Amino acid sequence: MSAEVANLEPTSTREKILSATEQLLRKDPSADFTLKQLAEKLGLHYTAVYHYFHNRDDLEASLIEIYTERRSRLLDEARIRGDSAFTQLMEYVRLVMHESSTSLIIRGRSTLVGPYRRRVIRLYQRNRAELAELINQGVADKSIIPIDPQLAAHLVVRILDRFAYQEEAVFTEAGLTADRLTEELVAFFKGGIAADTNDPGGVLLNSAPRSLLSLQETALEEILRATTIAFNTRGWRKTSIPDVARELGLSKTSFYRYAASKEELLNQCAHRTLNLIAQIRQVSIAMSDNPLQAVLLDTYLSRQLLDHAPGPLLSPYLFDCLSTEHGRVAWDIYRAYRKVLIELLRDSVKAGLIRPLSAEAVQPMITAMAYIPFQTSDESQGHADQVMQVLAFGLAKGYPN
Repeated sequence: MSAEVANLEPTSTREKILSATEQLLRKDPSADFTLKQLAEKLGLHYTAVYHYFHNRDDLEASLIEIYTERRSRLLDEARIRGDSAFTQLMEYVRLVMHESSTSLIIRGRSTLVGPYRRRVIRLYQRNRAELAELINQGVADKSIIPIDPQLAAHLVVRILDRFAYQEEAVFTEAGLTADRLTEELVAFFKGGIAADTNDPGGVLLNSAPRSLLSLQETALEEILRATTIAFNTRGWRKTSIPDVARELGLSKTSFYRYAASKEELLNQCAHRTLNLIAQIRQVSIAMSDNPLQAVLLDTYLSRQLLDHAPGPLLSPYLFDCLSTEHGRVAWDIYRAYRKVLIELLRDSVKAGLIRPLSAEAVQPMITAMAYIPFQTSDESQGHADQVMQVLAFGLAKGYPN
């Protein structure tokens, strides 16, 4: 997972610029540089860089385009190799897991603005639509469980993105290779996590209330919820305090009583999200009879939190937009919560409740399923239930009804 962009030596000035940018951002995903500074680094006159790219957003969007085009080619290659739609899907997973990884695949959706942000989202949606078409074929040929293809495609892409993101480093610290990660991911889609596919979570999930979290809707909570949604949908640079204040019917003066700056507001949104994650995990552990139930309930409640009130959780990729000190604190807390989930998975394996797996490899899959909001063709019901179905049983058709 360390190949450079395009896996080729740059043969043109444009490719040279893109390759240098990719290497720079691989070393430091939060690197702050201008096109003029990049030109100096490459020994070029700055007008040469501006000849190919209007600004840094254009440069990053062009780099993301390379990755999305590569994923399209890999899907075409996988469709040639596999027999059923499911085997083609698994081949696609193998190919992507051995390709170059970069935080840009998802980071761009949090940092780019205006037409460049829309351009990146369209590219990402194209990847997902191509995958949804394959999954729809799998539902038709009965090699994939009956599930909303858009939801399933979003699950697969988000999980692959999770592995691509450099900050998701728990599995890297554990020394897992691309082959081992691929093995776990394929096994996950084939058979979920439960050792007993007849009743992986017991009756707990069937009787779980729609929400176990009660939040007092204070003025600050309302502001942080609305701002979290704005940051997630518009990105860091495109979200402004005056816009959010206007949407809430507040004056800028009233708004600034709660946050003196946009970064302070983002920091409060981050800690609101971290507090909600902590509440979910505490409730899940307290209500469960065993660690597997705790994992499943944690995922279920996170999905319900995103599908219903009080609104989406802040994307952890936005933590990179915080100052160094605030960002380090947020990431440290987030990693601590993640390690709790890893310990629950390890305990589940020891108790024979989960198939033998690498907890460090599976944790990012579960986090992606539990945390990221989905946009499917059916916005009404069943999101959490379908996610739980994939988590427990996998995507492959053939498990006991």
